[in-house]
Amino acid sequence: NRWILLNEIDKGVKAFDLQNKIIIGTGLLVGSSAPGACRVQIDTLSPFNNGVASGNSGGFFGAQLMFAGWDNIVIEGKAKDPVYIYIKDKNVRIMDAKNIWGKTTWKTQDAIQTIHGKNTSVLTIGPAGENLVYSAAIIVDKYRSVSRCGIGAVMGSKNLKAISVEGTGSVNPVNQKSFEKKSAQLKSKILKT
Repeated sequence: NRWILLNEIDKGVKAFDLQNKIIIGTGLLVGSSAPGACRVQIDTLSPFNNGVASGNSGGFFGAQLMFAGWDNIVIEGKAKDPVYIYIKDKNVRIMDAKNIWGKTTWKTQDAIQTIHGKNTSVLTIGPAGENLVYSAAIIVDKYRSVSRCGIGAVMGSKNLKAISVEGTGSVNPVNQKSFEKKSAQLKSKILKT
């Protein structure tokens, strides 16, 4: 993520500039049976000091992104009106978010899942992010947060209310049997400590 961010943003760009980008990505093992392989990483420029802002979260978003066939999402520019992004496998749509702008993160997730189904994982901001509060967080699947460096405010500055994803694919290691055996051994070791 950080490599993408630093290679795609010119020197002097500020957090709320159109040229700032939000990079969302997963790790190589996310969506597999490897223990702890469930994180999603978000990088952008921080409104606090215009330096690099990084945060990550657990939940199902990272795995769903991988199941949909994506490693990274790069958000740039700014929508004219509030929007959210809906991803179902290779189908990516920018959706009108006027009816959910102003809602809390929980109500936003409920509204998006009412439209797209309960299997949709949702990453969203609330009113703080919409109003560019520097300490605004991004909430993932209601109970997890990316709450460092004002990343939620950057999302709000782009008029982006949420990103929702559902993947129907899977992550399949080249040597599935060996991978599953190693994952089981590692899980057992972790549980014994």
